[in-house]
Amino acid sequence: MAAIFRIRFCGSETGNTYGKILSSQALSAITTHHRVASAGAGQLRAQISKEEAKLKSEINELAAKGQAIDVGELSALTRREGNLAFVRGLDAILSDDTRLTALEDARAVAGWLAGEGQPVMRLMRATASKPCLADLARILDLQKALSEIPGVPKDDLAALGFFTGFAPHCHEALENFVRQYHAAKQPVVGYLFTRARARAIDEELGRQLPCRSALEAHKQVKTLVRAATVLSSLRSSFGKAGIAVEHHHWAYQQVIDKVAPMTDRVPEILKRVTRLQDALARDAELGGLGIEAEDLGWVDTACVEGSLFARLTDFAAEYRDMKERFSALPEFDYVGEKSRLESLHTQRLAHTIDERVVEFAYEHKNLAQSLRDIIRKRQRFPREAFEHLKQAFPCMIAGIRDYAEYVPLEQGLFDLVIIDEASQVSIAQAFPAFVRAKQLVVLGDKRQFSNVKTTTASREINTKYTHEIIDNFRRESALDANTLNRLQKFNIKVSVLEFIERIANYNALLKKHFRGYPELISFSSKTFYRGQLQAVKIRGKRIEDVICFSYLAHDGRVEPAKNVNSVEAEAILKELRDLAELDMPPSVGVITPHTEQQAFLVQLVSRQHDADRLNEAPI
Repeated sequence: MAAIFRIRFCGSETGNTYGKILSSQALSAITTHHRVASAGAGQLRAQISKEEAKLKSEINELAAKGQAIDVGELSALTRREGNLAFVRGLDAILSDDTRLTALEDARAVAGWLAGEGQPVMRLMRATASKPCLADLARILDLQKALSEIPGVPKDDLAALGFFTGFAPHCHEALENFVRQYHAAKQPVVGYLFTRARARAIDEELGRQLPCRSALEAHKQVKTLVRAATVLSSLRSSFGKAGIAVEHHHWAYQQVIDKVAPMTDRVPEILKRVTRLQDALARDAELGGLGIEAEDLGWVDTACVEGSLFARLTDFAAEYRDMKERFSALPEFDYVGEKSRLESLHTQRLAHTIDERVVEFAYEHKNLAQSLRDIIRKRQRFPREAFEHLKQAFPCMIAGIRDYAEYVPLEQGLFDLVIIDEASQVSIAQAFPAFVRAKQLVVLGDKRQFSNVKTTTASREINTKYTHEIIDNFRRESALDANTLNRLQKFNIKVSVLEFIERIANYNALLKKHFRGYPELISFSSKTFYRGQLQAVKIRGKRIEDVICFSYLAHDGRVEPAKNVNSVEAEAILKELRDLAELDMPPSVGVITPHTEQQAFLVQLVSRQHDADRLNEAPI
């Protein structure tokens, strides 16, 4: 319950707080609170030290680990994201771990098939018109079983080279053709084929079996016999290894193409293929990125450097990596811990201020009573008495005029003076506060309305004051060129905020906007603040339920007075009539920054034939 002294002599509604603070009731409460706080002062100091050490440690740890994140990499990643902004659903992809994983899986699978997995892609293309993820998964799943089957001897592989592929249903056909060739031989000086019969069998074999060339196949009967034996043996081995009959054609193809079983990265790629299949089955949006489960045609494109798919998948991988690096940073409730620490410091500050007030009230009782009378009579503070007052009340809130009229004129009287809403304060009003301050903080917004009285000030008066100030400075000390240049810019027609910009050693823009929603502040932010304001207020309703904008074009009419817009006034009148027609007309507030427009609106409504009805509800 810190006692903050509010000085206000000029007839404000709240008045000053001096008498209230030093009233018997308030002083008793402050004394009791101070006594209780004093008992726990040691514990409070220890808690503050503990909380400060904890927060510092957490911040230092975060800073140390955060340095591992390269700002240049982050900036480059942001630029790449901007270059991909046209991709439909990019934000949804980046915010969905499953989709990011699917993109990474697709790129990894495509890269493998274009590299060490090329034999698998050739295998699929040899056995199907459109390779698909399901076939790829099955072929990868075969590799472990194939690795456990004894290798085929070189001569046997040569015999299998007669065929471009093989399937389970071909066994019977091959054996049948072998029998036909044997039956067609005639025992004339050894065994010979009749030419016509041999050609007929060759042609039929070419139609029924996938061979490289059936021409004069009758001359390779021994090769066919050996191939039939090897293929029969492989069929038996495939069965023992647990390979399903419907998958034998891939196993035959791999042996015929002399592709050794692959085991190095197969488990990883198989896992990615399976996960990608599941993702595509659940999320149709992934298909819009060109990834298809039923046709692996996208694999070739995915590996072309600079292609959209390659750029997107590369970006997704980098984005995921950066996201994981940020996720690995230590987390702590900075706002919560900072708020707790601020609360503890507030308690300690309140205890210190209360201690000063109690000491002042009891050790300087007569002075305290005398100051009450001075304040009530609006008299200037005596210099010595003000020192006691300042010691008891180190924080004072006062109107800008009170410094000149009641506070002793002494340079550096206050350690710090803060002037708020500085765009509304003239230089003449602010100078008394300037003189009494060791340090000065000026808060304001020069984009807001300025002080009306100073903007209408006379140019002659401004020139007169400027010359007087320069003359006074010259009498006190020699002026250098820099000081003279600054003095020439002195102008009482501007606010103290604009004046102080020329001598300030630090300035900052407060970007966080707490009062309005983005829809309300966005225009001002873009027009006056180069888009730097950040609205932090969040709507709980749709914008259509909150605000409606009506754009009115002025027709060029001559307005009856300055700062009057009759077109807007007529639109407001129409809106009032529409609202008055409702079963339960609402109360209406019409806001305008100009008193002339306000008066015009009131007169306009009053002149209407239905003015009484329009005025039934407060306007």
